[in-house]
Amino acid sequence: MKPGLNHLKKVACAVGLVVATLAGPSSAQEKSTKAGFSFAVYGDSRSMMYLPYRQDQEAEARELMVDMFELALPAKVAPEVVKKDVKLIYDPTSKELVEMVMPFDTASEVTTLKFDRGWVTEASVKDVKLLPGVSRTMFRLEGGDWVAKEVVANIKSGRAQFIVNTGDLVWWGKQGSEPSDNPYWKLVNEDVLKKLPKPDREMEKAGLPGRVFPAVGNHEVWADSDVEGLLAAFPYLKKFGVSDKQLIYKFDYQGVRFIFLWTGAYDYRDPTGWGATRPLRCTNGATPKVAGRSQGAGHEEGIHFVSQPRVRSLRHGSHPGRSESPQDDCSVCQRPRHRGL
Repeated sequence: MKPGLNHLKKVACAVGLVVATLAGPSSAQEKSTKAGFSFAVYGDSRSMMYLPYRQDQEAEARELMVDMFELALPAKVAPEVVKKDVKLIYDPTSKELVEMVMPFDTASEVTTLKFDRGWVTEASVKDVKLLPGVSRTMFRLEGGDWVAKEVVANIKSGRAQFIVNTGDLVWWGKQGSEPSDNPYWKLVNEDVLKKLPKPDREMEKAGLPGRVFPAVGNHEVWADSDVEGLLAAFPYLKKFGVSDKQLIYKFDYQGVRFIFLWTGAYDYRDPTGWGATRPLRCTNGATPKVAGRSQGAGHEEGIHFVSQPRVRSLRHGSHPGRSESPQDDCSVCQRPRHRGL
């Protein structure tokens, strides 16, 4: 995979996955002889950014950098920071972007990004005040290249039946005039989706029409609030009710319920908050309908959370004292809805 799967990106991502075991009545002998199944899990698999890389495209590249900085800075401040503090370096012979130097978290931290035909191949950070001359690498494409190849190999070999991704498949939800022009979704398709076999007979019988099931992360909706790119790459998610207004979905497979959560788009003013609004969630202790029992299933034996740092509490919205107006009742429990923004 040309730009690697980044597990070290600083911004926390807004995704979650719940796996609930649904056990119906069965004898001990039936339990011991049941074959079971395997699936592969990985997440935060976005590449780092892609920028127009020709020197005559510098203005376009800087516009995209402004969009990125606006995620962490006020809109009025971001353009000035990019103009003043972001340095783009081009090869004098090829006229292609080879390096970018820009601010990081603190005033004394500097990030250096190396590029190959528009894709970031390596990223490092150094603190010029506290540790001058010492850099720490936070991203290399080789690691993600290996992960992508391995999850595909696991499906092809039969070691896993399908892939669960915990969100952030792409760096930017929309870059280009339409989803087919988005370099990030193109990469997901070329390096993962096109290499996977069709669902096997067992999966088709269970109503699973694909091999990859992603939770929706904040990167998927950045610049693409209608999630056109996501649904173009995974059209079968519509079967599970996924739309621009519904980013939580579920499916059952061999007695196990998979619940994919959406925790909201990243907001620099509240980076750990649960700001999910698709749909609005209940915080009155009621269980969301998507997490209910499947028809004909028995009791839930256990619930296991696989999530990224944004998910802090089973009870959605952990900021006290913030609420909607009293007439905005929760559709689950019919009581006033409270939201942690």
